[in-house]
Amino acid sequence: MWPGGKDGAGVAQRLINQIPPHDVFVSAFLGDCAVMRRLKPASLSIGIDLDRENIDRWAANAAACGVPDRTAFFCCDAVEWLRHRFGWYHVAATGDGAPVARPTMLAVPASSSAATSSGATRWFVYADPPYMLATRKSAAQLYKHEMSDAAHVRLLETLRWLPCLVMVSHYPCDLYSDYLAGWRSVSYTHLRAHETVLDLVCRLLLDKKKTHTHTLHYVSTPTRAST
Repeated sequence: MWPGGKDGAGVAQRLINQIPPHDVFVSAFLGDCAVMRRLKPASLSIGIDLDRENIDRWAANAAACGVPDRTAFFCCDAVEWLRHRFGWYHVAATGDGAPVARPTMLAVPASSSAATSSGATRWFVYADPPYMLATRKSAAQLYKHEMSDAAHVRLLETLRWLPCLVMVSHYPCDLYSDYLAGWRSVSYTHLRAHETVLDLVCRLLLDKKKTHTHTLHYVSTPTRAST
């Protein structure tokens, strides 16, 4: 089972229920993304992961993984990919010496298969990064590419800036709550491996006594949709 995977009973579907209609779906930290495997295929699906072995696994086993036909894979840093794709580094010439404001998302060519009849493309970005070490029960490394606190800040700055709808999964913590203030949050719990429903109920009762918190999913508001 993939560490931090969303294959638990009802988890992926609960996340999918939060996703609005879109033309392009981006899984920014692909992993074993159960959401992309089970989501109704978009006009274009994009999977991004730093782990080349994982990208090769998806590409080689596309049909078995339930990957949509129109899927592109990228082995690179997800934050850099998003920044380049949406114009973070784009500088527009003004010619008058005035400061240049960072632009909104660069337009998708009308010839793209993901473009709607109006020429606008509805993007949706799902980020399920390695959770901050300080929020985990164990500081043991679970992934080939863990993230420092500074890397999480860089991710949050980017996600907050994106001119499209975004959903990010993470344990509740001050950093995410501060950066994503005003975003809708949805919590969930699910069966762990080898647990029964009775085990889950008992664990929830114990967790309440321990004031244990479950994973939160922060969802940007519809007003952030691209045009």
